[in-house]
Amino acid sequence: MDRGRGMTVGNTYGKKFEGVCLMIHGKIRTKKKPHFCLITRSGELRIHSGGDSSYDVQHLIKLKDIHSVGLSSSKDKTEFVICCPQGSFRMFAPSAQDAEHWIFALNPPKRQLNDDGTSVFDAQERGWLTINKKKYYCELRKTSIILFEDQQTSDPIGAIALDSLCTVVPPTPMEDQSRLRRMTSVGVTFHINTAGKQWAIMSRTEADIDRWMSAVQDVIETAPTLTTKFEKYLIQNQQSDPFTLDEVFLERAVLCFGDEALDSPLLPLSYGKIGKGHSGNEYGYPHFEAMDLFNSFIPDEKSRFGNIVQGEKWMRNVLIVSYDAPPLRNEIFCQAIKQVCKVPSVYARYSINYWKMLALLCAHLVPSQRILNYLRCVLHHAAQHKEYIDIIRGCANYCLTCLQEHRPKPSIDDEVFDNIVSGRIFTETKADNLVLDESTAAEEEV
Repeated sequence: MDRGRGMTVGNTYGKKFEGVCLMIHGKIRTKKKPHFCLITRSGELRIHSGGDSSYDVQHLIKLKDIHSVGLSSSKDKTEFVICCPQGSFRMFAPSAQDAEHWIFALNPPKRQLNDDGTSVFDAQERGWLTINKKKYYCELRKTSIILFEDQQTSDPIGAIALDSLCTVVPPTPMEDQSRLRRMTSVGVTFHINTAGKQWAIMSRTEADIDRWMSAVQDVIETAPTLTTKFEKYLIQNQQSDPFTLDEVFLERAVLCFGDEALDSPLLPLSYGKIGKGHSGNEYGYPHFEAMDLFNSFIPDEKSRFGNIVQGEKWMRNVLIVSYDAPPLRNEIFCQAIKQVCKVPSVYARYSINYWKMLALLCAHLVPSQRILNYLRCVLHHAAQHKEYIDIIRGCANYCLTCLQEHRPKPSIDDEVFDNIVSGRIFTETKADNLVLDESTAAEEEV
């Protein structure tokens, strides 16, 4: 079996090949879309954004970087998975025969083995593991855990792709700690949350699990940082002045008000369910929760968090989520910032609600530094914008004052909440009295 497969791989691996496949990449992309795929003579897999070669190249993968390619665990024989440093790509070929051709064309050549059966390739860790109740011989190489049927098998049968958003969940503490230290018939289990699924990794001893957890965590921490367009432009404009922001908003629509549901969150979010918050509310995967949250920022759009048209009730719900789910806190700040920038006239009546939501966030919490810098730029832009009504410019100055104090509250302050929702607090803030950053004020004094 291995000899025949090896010959096939040798005859087709890296040869030019093209076709149209449906693709799902990552956890938040659930729709199958057609993509023109091409293996070039220069040793690259090019995945175009549409169904023919006229579309831009969306993903460029070097064949030498592919860890493994194989049929998925589903019953669909047309579905195969490509594991590489960019993540896991679920592909759907037109037929089972085409899927097999793609697998042979992309799967790396046989691994070379030492006399003792181990791979000559460098591996951070290797050994037997039970993964999702199936036993595999595993090697942790680069940014993937490569799976083999046994120690002597040449070709991998799958891989777990790791990236900077993956998370490691340690074993659940056991009542009998002494049982955890010795070899047991049950074994010890930890979990890895990846873009595709959660993997239950089990070994016979605690020492093995500790070693694998440490190695996997090191790979995750040193993996290339993933980013989004919104985050990229946000970082680029952390120090922009109000006049520059006017031009940026004209060119970068992703930074401005949106009235359509998001295809993906504004920021890269870690994988794995959030769980239960302090309020008792249960939260699922950050990606899905983030997109549902943004729906609540769009007038009359359905969301389990309510809708902006509900005013005070919606604002409290979003603020509760900000406390309940720290992984979503920066995302919520960014969604609020996005919705106060260049609001179209048709939605002008909701502008003050967006600003009140942003004021509530600034009065209670503080975002990460990179978002804080950009937020200050947006607030200065609004405070100096003479076309904005006084209450909005007063709200921008109030937010700047809150950020300057830099004192997050441990829970929702009902008095502050009521003052902001009623708008009383903004009438006490002069719209024309621009609040300066501490660093800016110090420079002017000199």
